[in-house]
Amino acid sequence: MWSFRNIGTPPVRVLMLHFEYHDVWGLNGMIDQVRFAFWRKNFEVIDYRIPMDDSCLHLSRELKSFLKLGDAKTVLIIYYSGHGGRSPDELQLASHSSDEAATISWVAIRDQILSAERDVGIILDCCNAGAGAVPRTTIEQTRFHGHPKEVIAASSWSESTTGRMSTALVTALNNWNPNMGDSLSMETLYERIVVLLAQENSVSQPVHLDEHSRVMILGVGLIVP
Repeated sequence: MWSFRNIGTPPVRVLMLHFEYHDVWGLNGMIDQVRFAFWRKNFEVIDYRIPMDDSCLHLSRELKSFLKLGDAKTVLIIYYSGHGGRSPDELQLASHSSDEAATISWVAIRDQILSAERDVGIILDCCNAGAGAVPRTTIEQTRFHGHPKEVIAASSWSESTTGRMSTALVTALNNWNPNMGDSLSMETLYERIVVLLAQENSVSQPVHLDEHSRVMILGVGLIVP
């Protein structure tokens, strides 16, 4: 996977996802902080508010455009913050905690990401983020085009989260100093987030998956814990 030693090398574009309307307290302010942290590191940030109607269709169209940005050297990051549920064993992105929420099944959009001819990092700050794990049969059937896909998920398969991972993400990005020879990758970013959360005695701990760890983690695999 990519590793940054200089800001802007390789070029990075971030797609920040959240629902147009939601009931997550403090989410808008946290999204602003994450956006600014990426922007300070010269990452190009695209803020996409998922519409409440035909949510999956609109997001799929946005992903289709985003996953073609730049060239083969461009690194893409997809960040989602909000509600996450399970139905029954798959990750569901949701606008609200009620039954009337707008929802998107991760299964409906994951193959777009897996097949992208770009290196893609995915950051999921939601409950049940681990429910997005991809079965090995799906991995074997999906083309990667030689471009790794990695995920940092705020929680495991059936855990809740308090949203503290995004706070740790902001701190980790702010502390990254490439001018001092400090390199950054999804793996090192994950490690720094874990350390920061441990210092806060956070109950939920994030999960990191790449194509090499898929067999090791509960026998399932890659891309979205």
